[in-house]
This record gives sequence, structure tokens and C-alpha cells, in this order.
Amino acid sequence: MAGHSRPQKVVSRWPTLPNEILLTIVNELADDRKMLLVLLLVSLSFNDFALRHIYREISLCPNFPPYKDDIRLKRLLRGIEANPGLRFVKSFAFKITPCFTYNKDDTDIQRILPLLLNVRHLSIEYSPLEGEDYTILPLIPRSANLTRLILHRHLYRPGDFAQLRERHPGLKSIAVTYAHPLADIAVSPSAFPNLRSLQLPVEDILRIGSLPSLVDLSIYGNGDAAARHIEKAFPALRTLSLYLSPAFTRITSLTSGLPKLEYLSCSMDVSDITPISSSYGHGMFALAGSGLKYLQLNTLDHSPDYDDVRLVFDSVKSMVVLDIVLEMEELRFYRDFAEPSVLAQRNNKAWWQWWEQEQEDVERAVLKYKSSRTLIRGHNL
Repeated sequence: MAGHSRPQKVVSRWPTLPNEILLTIVNELADDRKMLLVLLLVSLSFNDFALRHIYREISLCPNFPPYKDDIRLKRLLRGIEANPGLRFVKSFAFKITPCFTYNKDDTDIQRILPLLLNVRHLSIEYSPLEGEDYTILPLIPRSANLTRLILHRHLYRPGDFAQLRERHPGLKSIAVTYAHPLADIAVSPSAFPNLRSLQLPVEDILRIGSLPSLVDLSIYGNGDAAARHIEKAFPALRTLSLYLSPAFTRITSLTSGLPKLEYLSCSMDVSDITPISSSYGHGMFALAGSGLKYLQLNTLDHSPDYDDVRLVFDSVKSMVVLDIVLEMEELRFYRDFAEPSVLAQRNNKAWWQWWEQEQEDVERAVLKYKSSRTLIRGHNL
């Protein structure tokens, strides 16, 4: 009996604390998973608040070393039907990195998806094994207010998008990775009235009608044929990312038809001429009328001449940051600094789009620039 009395007293005392205090304690320990697990046993009130933090965002990557300490799929599947924490899941990501071997037990997420009643962000990225049932989209509960979806191409089946439109019209972001044309895709303003971000193969982009709400677009494949369509169908774009993009001169002409474009990322074919060079001066001048704040150029085979980089900033008065991605490093140029900095490997926040980290950096650079200009004026006075 004595063995039961002590925990009973602890449980009876903790609920007398106001919820605000309980929540503050849990928030302070939000990054300490072990302590949150301890709080589950302290009281029912602590249990409820701690569960919200523990289950709010789940990332599973069975064969990727950085996730070795994260929650494991097999552990999550134990007694999953009675797991009270799943109702708090807002973001669920499952990924198996390419070129790693795995078995069916590593991908048994079909039991989890129907229980994610309140999930808002869902990312499933792996290539299913031969003969494996890879039904994904129909398993997402109707009750889920899904706003963001990232899906591996091989997990998509014909007809899935029609069901997605019917069940989750509130989607704001759709991305299909490792892209091949989806054939039966249909995206329209009436289907997804709140759609803000889209990542698809160029063949599918050409089949999509006007989407005035779209502000972020990522395209896989040769974009030569898509340039004119992009201008007509997505006039409100603020961010654009092109993979295996067309010649740089075509890209610069494209920006003139997108007056709101501020962030542009281009992955150039290795056989393409380096765009940051004097021979591309006319291309840079074509950017002069744009409102670009950030430009990223990928797959360049050598570092550009600094005079050519200066041409970018001289031509585009709104430009704040230029990133040159080489094979072994990424160089960053700022408007007011002659020498580039080498960017370290960055871990973007979960669920950030490619441009969100860049936007933070650009805004920080603008504030620093304004501050330095103010100091100079004050000194001159």
C-alpha cells in the first residue's frame, strides 16, 4: 500500500497548478524530449500538454543517420490504435533516402495515416518496393485540414488527384518529387482556391490553367516551352525555381513578364555557358527592369569573375544577394561587399520552402545596409 501512496499524492497536487503555469513549464522543456517523456508520468494535466509537444511534429527517416535518435516507426506502431498522442500530430514526414536498402517493415506507414485526424503537413518520400502496396492519398482522413503535401512520384496512382481535390480543397502547397509527368493531373482555381505553392514536372505545368493565387512555383525539366505559359497562367509569382532550366537569356526575358518576382533559382545544365560573364551582359540588362532581390545559379563549373558579379548588381538595382552554387561550395555575394563568403551547410527549419531561408537572409542584409547608411550619414553630419 505504501508503494502506491507516494505517486498518488504527486498526481493529486500537480493539477492544482493553473494551466498557464503547466504550459509554461512544458514550453521551456520543448527541446528536451527525455524530460517531456518524464512529464507524461507526473499528472494527467502534464500528460496532455507534453503529448502535444511530443507528437506535434513527427519525422521518420529509417536509414538516415541524423535521425537515429528520433522516434522509430516500429516503436510508433506498437499499440498505435490506442495511442492518444496521434490526435496532436500536425506535421508528419516519412522519408527513405535514395540508394539505401530497406525492407517492407521499414515502410509500413499505412497503419498510421488513417489515424492522423488533424494532420496539416504531410510528406511521404520513398520509392516503394516491387509488389508493395503503396496506397497513400486515399488513407488520409477526411477530417485532416491538409494544407501542405509532399509526395514521391512513385506513390501517386491515377485518380488520386481527383480524390485529393474532393477531400482537401484547402491545400496551399503541393509538391511531387522525383518527377515524371502525372498524366491525369488537374489543378484549377476552383479545385484548389487557396493554392499558393506548386512543384511539378514541366509537362504537367503546361496542362494547368490560370492560377492567380500561386506565388511560388518549382519546375522540373526543360522549361523552354513553359516560359510563355508561366507568364500567362501565374502572373503573381514571387518565387520561381527552375531545374534543368532553359538558357539564361530566356530566363531573363521571362522575368519581364513577372512583375512581382523577387526570388529566382536556376539550375543550369553543365553544358550551358556560364551565365555570369561579359557575354551575358545583355541578359543581365534584361533583368534591370525586374524587382529581383535574390538570384541563385546552380551547377556552374567555375567561380565567376568579380567584375561580372558586379555587373549583376549594377544591372539589377533591387538585387541584394547573389548565390553561386559550384560543385564543391556555395559562394554568396552581397551588394556592398566585394569579396564573397562561403556558405556553410545549413539546416533549414522543418517545412520551409527553398526561398524562406533566403528571404530571412535578404531581409537581414537590407536592415544591415540601412543601418550602415544611417551611421555614415550621421558621421558626415
